[in-house]
Amino acid sequence: EFTTLQPILMSILICCSFATLIISPISTVAIGLAIQLNGVSAGAAAMGVAATAVALVVHSWKVNKSGVTLAIALGAMKLMMPNLFKYPVILIPCLSTAILSAIPVALFSVSGTPQSAGFGIVGLVGPLASIDAGLNVALAAIVWFVVPIAAAIASKILFENVLKLYDSSVVFKFQE
Repeated sequence: EFTTLQPILMSILICCSFATLIISPISTVAIGLAIQLNGVSAGAAAMGVAATAVALVVHSWKVNKSGVTLAIALGAMKLMMPNLFKYPVILIPCLSTAILSAIPVALFSVSGTPQSAGFGIVGLVGPLASIDAGLNVALAAIVWFVVPIAAAIASKILFENVLKLYDSSVVFKFQE
């Protein structure tokens, strides 16, 4: 299994791959099923999807109508596909959130199934799969919600306010 060689590094690579795929035209669920991700690799894939969802919500909630932000939070990350093609810089906060969120996946052996790999926090599929695989409920809440939210907020502060890498009101504004 990919994650047994170097668990943290491999979790980061899988997490970043799925963090990118979720805002591309490619289906993360189909990829997870096609390559039969399981165990920690499925957990890392689901965390990549979750990290992107959280990053997009944190970065766009002030610049979009509440319906857009709610749709993203409920799983419509592909709404930001036009933004990705127009402003590829959108990947920087998504990937930084994914990198930081992948570390506890490896440290606590957050696991999933091929069916849960591409869902992330949508319908709580990722968190429930990891709890079903033996992860403590409190630890699951920290891993799936606290860490990605903290990482997304930190990336927003760093990349938008400190480094002034982009303007959220432009880059994360829903392209109608």
